[in-house]
Amino acid sequence: MVTVKRHQRFAKIALELAYAVNGDVTYQLCALVIKKNRVLSVGYNSKKTHPMMNTKTQQRHAECDAILRCPEDDLSGADLVVVRARSKAKAGLARPCGACREMLKHCGIKHVFYTTNWDDETTPNIEQLDISV
Repeated sequence: MVTVKRHQRFAKIALELAYAVNGDVTYQLCALVIKKNRVLSVGYNSKKTHPMMNTKTQQRHAECDAILRCPEDDLSGADLVVVRARSKAKAGLARPCGACREMLKHCGIKHVFYTTNWDDETTPNIEQLDISV
Protein backbone atom coordinates (compact mmCIF):
# COMPACT_ATOMS: atom_id res chain seq x y z
CA MET A 1 0.00 0.00 0.00
CA VAL A 2 1.22 3.47 -0.85
CA THR A 3 1.84 5.72 2.15
CA VAL A 4 -0.05 8.97 2.59
CA LYS A 5 2.81 10.68 4.42
CA ARG A 6 5.04 10.52 1.33
CA HIS A 7 2.48 12.49 -0.67
CA GLN A 8 1.96 15.28 1.87
CA ARG A 9 4.87 17.28 0.46
CA PHE A 10 3.30 17.08 -3.00
CA ALA A 11 0.02 18.32 -1.50
CA LYS A 12 1.83 21.38 -0.10
CA ILE A 13 3.33 22.12 -3.53
CA ALA A 14 -0.04 21.67 -5.25
CA LEU A 15 -1.70 24.03 -2.77
CA GLU A 16 0.86 26.75 -3.52
CA LEU A 17 0.29 26.25 -7.25
CA ALA A 18 -3.50 26.40 -6.82
CA TYR A 19 -3.22 29.76 -5.07
CA ALA A 20 -0.87 31.09 -7.76
CA VAL A 21 -3.47 30.63 -10.52
CA ASN A 22 -5.95 33.46 -10.96
CA GLY A 23 -8.59 31.69 -12.97
CA ASP A 24 -12.24 32.45 -13.52
CA VAL A 25 -13.45 29.30 -11.77
CA THR A 26 -15.61 28.60 -8.74
CA TYR A 27 -13.04 26.41 -6.99
CA GLN A 28 -9.27 26.60 -7.30
CA LEU A 29 -7.94 23.07 -7.64
CA CYS A 30 -4.55 21.74 -8.66
CA ALA A 31 -3.68 18.14 -9.55
CA LEU A 32 -0.23 16.57 -9.88
CA VAL A 33 0.54 13.34 -11.73
CA ILE A 34 3.43 11.68 -9.90
CA LYS A 35 5.48 8.68 -10.96
CA LYS A 36 8.62 7.44 -9.20
CA ASN A 37 8.74 10.54 -6.97
CA ARG A 38 8.71 12.87 -10.02
CA VAL A 39 5.99 15.30 -11.01
CA LEU A 40 5.03 14.46 -14.60
CA SER A 41 2.34 17.09 -15.07
CA VAL A 42 0.27 19.75 -13.36
CA GLY A 43 -3.40 20.46 -14.04
CA TYR A 44 -5.90 23.11 -12.95
CA ASN A 45 -9.65 23.67 -13.08
CA SER A 46 -10.67 25.76 -16.07
CA LYS A 47 -13.74 26.86 -18.01
CA LYS A 48 -12.52 24.91 -21.03
CA THR A 49 -14.31 21.68 -21.84
CA HIS A 50 -13.05 18.36 -23.16
CA PRO A 51 -14.80 15.18 -24.38
CA MET A 52 -13.09 13.20 -21.58
CA MET A 53 -15.08 15.20 -19.03
CA ASN A 54 -18.46 13.53 -18.89
CA THR A 55 -20.05 15.86 -16.33
CA LYS A 56 -23.00 18.24 -16.18
CA THR A 57 -20.77 21.25 -15.52
CA GLN A 58 -19.09 23.02 -18.40
CA GLN A 59 -15.56 23.01 -17.06
CA ARG A 60 -12.46 20.85 -17.17
CA HIS A 61 -11.50 19.43 -13.81
CA ALA A 62 -7.91 19.59 -12.56
CA GLU A 63 -7.55 15.80 -12.74
CA CYS A 64 -8.49 15.75 -16.43
CA ASP A 65 -6.23 18.71 -17.19
CA ALA A 66 -3.26 16.98 -15.51
CA ILE A 67 -3.84 13.80 -17.54
CA LEU A 68 -4.11 15.75 -20.81
CA ARG A 69 -0.87 17.63 -20.10
CA CYS A 70 1.08 14.49 -19.18
CA PRO A 71 3.94 13.74 -21.61
CA GLU A 72 3.85 9.99 -20.89
CA ASP A 73 1.28 7.69 -22.45
CA ASP A 74 1.69 4.87 -19.92
CA LEU A 75 0.47 6.09 -16.53
CA SER A 76 0.31 2.67 -14.88
CA GLY A 77 2.04 2.96 -11.54
CA ALA A 78 1.50 6.72 -11.38
CA ASP A 79 -0.28 8.48 -8.53
CA LEU A 80 -2.40 11.62 -8.55
CA VAL A 81 -2.48 14.29 -5.84
CA VAL A 82 -5.33 16.81 -5.98
CA VAL A 83 -5.91 19.75 -3.63
CA ARG A 84 -8.50 22.50 -3.32
CA ALA A 85 -7.39 25.97 -2.23
CA ARG A 86 -9.56 27.79 0.26
CA SER A 87 -9.03 31.15 1.87
CA LYS A 88 -6.14 31.90 4.23
CA ALA A 89 -3.74 29.22 2.92
CA LYS A 90 -5.96 26.29 3.84
CA ALA A 91 -7.14 23.37 1.78
CA GLY A 92 -10.65 22.03 1.28
CA LEU A 93 -12.25 18.82 0.10
CA ALA A 94 -10.89 17.76 -3.30
CA ARG A 95 -12.18 14.19 -3.67
CA PRO A 96 -12.46 13.38 -7.40
CA CYS A 97 -15.97 13.16 -8.84
CA GLY A 98 -17.30 9.99 -10.44
CA ALA A 99 -16.40 11.09 -13.98
CA CYS A 100 -12.81 11.84 -12.92
CA ARG A 101 -12.50 8.51 -11.11
CA GLU A 102 -13.61 6.67 -14.26
CA MET A 103 -11.14 8.66 -16.39
CA LEU A 104 -8.28 7.97 -13.94
CA LYS A 105 -9.16 4.28 -13.90
CA HIS A 106 -9.10 4.22 -17.70
CA CYS A 107 -5.66 5.91 -17.72
CA GLY A 108 -4.16 3.36 -15.33
CA ILE A 109 -3.84 5.49 -12.21
CA LYS A 110 -4.63 3.40 -9.14
CA HIS A 111 -3.87 5.71 -6.20
CA VAL A 112 -5.35 9.17 -5.72
CA PHE A 113 -4.50 11.40 -2.78
CA TYR A 114 -6.83 14.31 -2.06
CA THR A 115 -7.19 16.96 0.61
CA THR A 116 -10.10 16.85 3.02
CA ASN A 117 -9.66 19.89 5.25
CA TRP A 118 -6.47 21.62 6.23
CA ASP A 119 -6.83 23.69 9.36
CA ASP A 120 -3.25 23.16 10.51
CA GLU A 121 -0.83 25.17 8.38
CA THR A 122 2.05 22.70 8.75
CA THR A 123 0.63 19.35 7.65
CA PRO A 124 -2.03 18.76 4.99
CA ASN A 125 -4.85 16.40 5.83
CA ILE A 126 -4.99 14.04 2.86
CA GLU A 127 -6.74 10.76 2.28
CA GLN A 128 -6.05 7.97 -0.18
CA LEU A 129 -8.58 6.74 -2.72
CA ASP A 130 -7.73 3.45 -4.42
CA ILE A 131 -9.16 3.12 -7.89
CA SER A 132 -9.58 -0.54 -8.78
CA VAL A 133 -8.84 -1.59 -12.32
